[in-house]
Amino acid sequence: MPRRVKHNERRPKMKNLEQAACSMAAIYARTASAKNGSADRLAEQIRKVKSGLPPDLASKNVEVYAEIGSGTLGFEKDRDDNVRPELQRLANDVRRGRVGSVHVADRRKLAHSLGVLWRFTKLCGDHGVTVFAGDREVGCLAGLSENAHLASMAEAVADLCDEFHHRACLLRRR
Repeated sequence: MPRRVKHNERRPKMKNLEQAACSMAAIYARTASAKNGSADRLAEQIRKVKSGLPPDLASKNVEVYAEIGSGTLGFEKDRDDNVRPELQRLANDVRRGRVGSVHVADRRKLAHSLGVLWRFTKLCGDHGVTVFAGDREVGCLAGLSENAHLASMAEAVADLCDEFHHRACLLRRR
């Protein structure tokens, strides 16, 4: 019988796709614009990810989180109160312990910004959830939470990355 995890206890980190099969899998798909064919692009991403899941994981109930939205936004509100609602819903389900692994077709579907990607993978790592882009695990810096000084430095780097990305996007629009 599996051991129950206490509310405040960290679950052990999953190491690979086979271990990820013990919990519900989440598939996240995103396309940037609502142009013609966006529904087809989302369906293709979902099909691609599902076809790459191990049979024991694919046979379980897989939750799909799909949306149309900018990859520059994250699961936390930005300075203009913008957020990607499905990524935010996925993050909330990770916090609630409903998700065992997150699967995306490509890392850029989670985020274009390194800061957003880092924060999301850190959230997942802190809750024992492994993130996969295709068949490769997306690393995170979850272990930094145990060292306040390193965590603070990593958060500052993530903030700098977000600011750099924001300014680069503004320059591109000119």
